Amino acid sequence: MLLVHGFGADVNTWMFTQPALATRRRTVALDLPGHGGSAKDVGAGDAENLTDAVEGALETLDMKRVHLVGHSMGGAIAALVASRRPERVASLTLIASAGLGPEINTSFIDGFVGASRRREAAEVLGLLMHDPALVSRAMVEDVLRYKRLDGVSSALAKIAEAWFAGGRQSLDLRGRIAALVMPVQLVWGREDRIIPVAHAEAVANHLPVRILDAAGHLPHMEKAGEVVRLIDQFIGSVSERVGT
Repeated sequence: MLLVHGFGADVNTWMFTQPALATRRRTVALDLPGHGGSAKDVGAGDAENLTDAVEGALETLDMKRVHLVGHSMGGAIAALVASRRPERVASLTLIASAGLGPEINTSFIDGFVGASRRREAAEVLGLLMHDPALVSRAMVEDVLRYKRLDGVSSALAKIAEAWFAGGRQSLDLRGRIAALVMPVQLVWGREDRIIPVAHAEAVANHLPVRILDAAGHLPHMEKAGEVVRLIDQFIGSVSERVGT
């Protein structure tokens, strides 16, 4: 399994889910370009560039066939990998994914790019949660520490401009996702204040959609046990269908 995080995050976004998922199969989380411990050169910062990086990781790690799990921007990247290389992807789980509609909370995007003080960062991170009180001091300090690294500000600004120019999502993957040959499921928090749950509801007639109550844009953190259960059940059903 390969886990792909969203805008401004890193591998730590999976801290509550990866250990449980890894008890059943090899599970790898990566830092996208411009994020975490990865290089801060993001090129144009667009979807194709970041998708190239994930494909390169699959090759380097010799992951010939994977279950892809992507959150937010990482969901769109995972969907692009699945569209480009369907023979490499056994299933696709999209958590609060970008690419399913034009709306995006630009207060979060702009606020995250611009935040340099503790209070600013705490307010922005609070938008991610159903309960903003869950934003810890350690989480705020980690974000500020990351943002002080050389090259981070310009990398985030490039990505934000490429993906969310004019306060809208520039990428529409609905047609490509509908055409995917592998099983796809969506997981969303009902109280998502970054990407509206309506994006998931709009495709519920042809894709399985799991909407979790009392969860915001980070259901894999706020409802980690439920998300792990949904992923395991989904992958189990995929394996049964192909007889593995």
